[in-house]
Amino acid sequence: MQTHPNGDLPVAYLSKKFTATQMNWPATEQECYAIIYAIEKWHKYLDGQSFSIETDHKPLLPLNSKQQLNSKCERWRLKLQQYQFTIKCIEGKHNTIANYLSRSPVDNGSNDEDDYIPTKSASTQTDDYMKTKIVAPVITRNYAKQQVAERSDLHSVDRTCEMDIKKRNVDMDVVQSCGTQYNQFHTPVVSNEMQQIIPFTWEQLKEAQHQDEEITNIITNIRNHKKYFIKDNMLMKKMSPPIPVIPKGRIRSDIIKIYHDTPANGAHFGRDQTINKIQQRYFWPGMISDIRNFIKSCLLCSQNNPLQRKPPGALKPIKPPDGIWQLLTMDFHGPITPTTKNGNK
Repeated sequence: MQTHPNGDLPVAYLSKKFTATQMNWPATEQECYAIIYAIEKWHKYLDGQSFSIETDHKPLLPLNSKQQLNSKCERWRLKLQQYQFTIKCIEGKHNTIANYLSRSPVDNGSNDEDDYIPTKSASTQTDDYMKTKIVAPVITRNYAKQQVAERSDLHSVDRTCEMDIKKRNVDMDVVQSCGTQYNQFHTPVVSNEMQQIIPFTWEQLKEAQHQDEEITNIITNIRNHKKYFIKDNMLMKKMSPPIPVIPKGRIRSDIIKIYHDTPANGAHFGRDQTINKIQQRYFWPGMISDIRNFIKSCLLCSQNNPLQRKPPGALKPIKPPDGIWQLLTMDFHGPITPTTKNGNK
């Protein structure tokens, strides 16, 4: 309450319902807690000011001047030493406003938020009442290697074929047989049909090349494209060792998924590592841009990767004002030179 010529007027209202534990406290502790709770909530109004507390509980009159026998009230009394206040006692029959507000019946009080008690333990805290963000676990390199070791029987054919390809003895019959074995033993990592990884054989790659208009034009005019050559009716890029050219379509996205999403090959490694792995094995125009866009849209990477930026700077302390509304602050920045594309300064 604030004193005015026409009488005391309220500045703010506050209410709080006791929890099940607080309901069992003695009356002195309940009355003292009400004072503590109100002062903490209205700290911005009371800090640095002289004020008075009115209560109808006489045992609290010496709260700010005498040590309390109750240990809990004594801790609260010490907590209030930073404030300048006096305590006045008013009879209960004259405390009509407080009695009315505390005893007035309310409708549908069963869903009171004050009844909620969060569950806590020594190791963790769960709070279903608050909105939480679901975050998937991070697959580390050691965990990915462990998965590969546990499934060595399943991926032994894959690793053998990969070693043959790395040696680049470019025997397409051997590569095709490896692709067939890969197709027999490999299981899709993602079961969703929209994201399912479908391994392809070299025969399927040849067929896809001949259905691609750009690759067909290169094969037809191979003499004018000195960066490419044809091996066993398949367009290859001249590198050391040579690598096949991947046509447009689902094969490109499947390759990126295999070398980024699967634990055996990628385990959600970074952009540069994924680009390096794919560049050593395949080629298509604009592949770096495709890989970057795919990794940018990866949900797990965006949730689990740390921000590669400096932490925000420390705030500069501001001297507390002597009263309310004596200091106003505003953050601004500008003018920006040069202006943005939209003309903002």
